[in-house]
Amino acid sequence: MMVVPRLHWIWRMIAHHNSELISVSFLCLIKFGDRNWKRAIVYEKVIEADTIDEAAEEILKALKEGTDATSRDNAVYLDGWDGLGASAVLRAVAQRLAGASPANHHGRSAQAGLEFEQVIHIDCSMWESRRALQRAAAEQLRLPAEAMAMLDRQDKEDDFHGVALGSRVEVQQVATEIYRHVQKLSRRFLVIFHNGSSEVMDLASVCGLPLSGYSTSKVLWTFQGRFRLKPRTKVDAAVGSTTSVALAPRRRVARNSGPTSCTRRLQR
Repeated sequence: MMVVPRLHWIWRMIAHHNSELISVSFLCLIKFGDRNWKRAIVYEKVIEADTIDEAAEEILKALKEGTDATSRDNAVYLDGWDGLGASAVLRAVAQRLAGASPANHHGRSAQAGLEFEQVIHIDCSMWESRRALQRAAAEQLRLPAEAMAMLDRQDKEDDFHGVALGSRVEVQQVATEIYRHVQKLSRRFLVIFHNGSSEVMDLASVCGLPLSGYSTSKVLWTFQGRFRLKPRTKVDAAVGSTTSVALAPRRRVARNSGPTSCTRRLQR
């Protein structure tokens, strides 16, 4: 029998009296059955932004944190404004990072301090399948033709056997090729991932991208694409199982708005 995790939230409200901003942060604790409490999300960082461009700039600042090899904050989740607008913000971040010219910046990001040698932008907000996710990663990395041919052959075989498009899973040999390719390049990279599915995707097993442990590479992702179909608690549980940092844009709140406004923000 599957045990549904229970989520308990510890809220801390910080009022910045010298500004017009109010930030809210929380610690998420998940309990599975009788197991011990485990910290799922280390912290949520609230970024104050009213527009997509403002949110993108704040995220770029957040990505500069934890660039050393001892950091484990390499999985960063963007929630959006109560779940809305996250994919648009991720696209804006990708556009800014793509502004670097390899000839002038030696393949590094144009944003000072980020120093990502490669940005892998995987937009699966319109979800198709795990196979399509893997193909998108392979195309971004420009894998050799032999690896892409493996995907084509498996697609043809699935066509012959009538496997539904949404049921097509990753090809293990391709995941291995991606892993070897990334290891050979030996670059610090950022994965920007729009997960439009209803399940958590393990990018290491599906795409062969080494992002666990003390990797200095990072993944910035959001969940369920343009339409959030699962309840809030389901999203929180999914994020908690994979992510150490969560970014949540909040619209600016006037300093004199009073406790009623603050309470409404906490209840969202």
